[in-house]
Amino acid sequence: ERVYNYNGETPYRDNALFQMGLSCLEDNLFKEAISYFDKFERDLRQSALMPYVRAKRALCYFNIDQYTPAANDYKYLLSNHISHPVANDALLGLQELRKKGLSIPEFDRYMEAFQRANPEDSSLEVISFEAAKTNYFNQEYQKAIEALRKFQEKYPRSSFSEDVLYFLGDSYYRMEDWNRATDVFTQLAKNTSSGYLSRVLDKRGRAYLRMNEYQQAIYNYDLLHANGVNRKDQYLADEGKMLGFFHLNNHDSALFYANKIINGDWKPVGAESQALLLKGKVFLSRKDFENARKTIQKVLEETKSEIAAESKYVIALSHYQEGSYKTSVETLFELNEEFSSYDYWIGKSFILIADNYMKMNELFQAKATLTSIIEKSPVEEIVREANTRLDKLEKESAKLLENDTTNAE
Repeated sequence: ERVYNYNGETPYRDNALFQMGLSCLEDNLFKEAISYFDKFERDLRQSALMPYVRAKRALCYFNIDQYTPAANDYKYLLSNHISHPVANDALLGLQELRKKGLSIPEFDRYMEAFQRANPEDSSLEVISFEAAKTNYFNQEYQKAIEALRKFQEKYPRSSFSEDVLYFLGDSYYRMEDWNRATDVFTQLAKNTSSGYLSRVLDKRGRAYLRMNEYQQAIYNYDLLHANGVNRKDQYLADEGKMLGFFHLNNHDSALFYANKIINGDWKPVGAESQALLLKGKVFLSRKDFENARKTIQKVLEETKSEIAAESKYVIALSHYQEGSYKTSVETLFELNEEFSSYDYWIGKSFILIADNYMKMNELFQAKATLTSIIEKSPVEEIVREANTRLDKLEKESAKLLENDTTNAE
């Protein structure tokens, strides 16, 4: 303060004011520090220390959760002092603000400018990786993929290579690009000592199931069973093989893994219900309607989640396949009352109601039900299925009408 207020000429006045703000910053007196830095900007804007003042003020704003003014200071530095030593701090600062959820659409442009101005800066690799990872955590998966691909090209021998592969594969996975996801996960799975191995094998297996490559999925889950490190991994391996064998119509093996999950010492919430439902579907495929309903009823006693809605639907389906059409319709109306928040299963239930009406030769009711689904369901898959049923119904109705006319003649 004495130096700053010195009456005579001194070359240290700007440095003194800067040190006053810096002292407050180091004592976590962020608002006081900001007031000193604001004064510096008003009175000593031409000082060579001005970039440092902006960088420190941005840090103060960050520490008191005022992210927009912090971003403004960092953007100023990157727009006007891209070759200055503080530009690195500014870029990292913007990166941290993005992690906090602040939208900074100019970030990639600033990073490219920094790379051009500072091609030898060793921190660029870390900044590039963190930028790509931030896109991933912000669920901007296409941006993450582009950034991670660029990183691979620029840093082919990076120590982050394994991390980059995982985030790349998982970005494809979350975008439901199953083929590319499995390609990337397969590269990672070659390293059996990878810290990502369990997650990679589980997600690759789920991708195979989505692609209907069930044998590949089973082989994949065999690897997870062999390389898993905890009980969760063992459960995921059993679950994957249960689903794979079920879709291959290898029902004995599917039942084996379903029972293993049900009787296991550890399983996540909902796992037993899923295994019971699958067992019920196996019994249904064998026309063992009594055991199918008895098994699936246990799910309805345990939960009211979406899997319970599906379970109620399967019970109604068992009545339909058994020829008990009225009982099936009654069960489906119960589903609509109890599980009205699950649009998919509400849609499936009305399609099955229409199927029951057709079996009972109540064609007008069936047509009205299908038309209602097409007009009201928010689920595209359900609307497509209802349209297919309606086309079939109209063709059958036309044939019946034609036969009646011919017989009358």
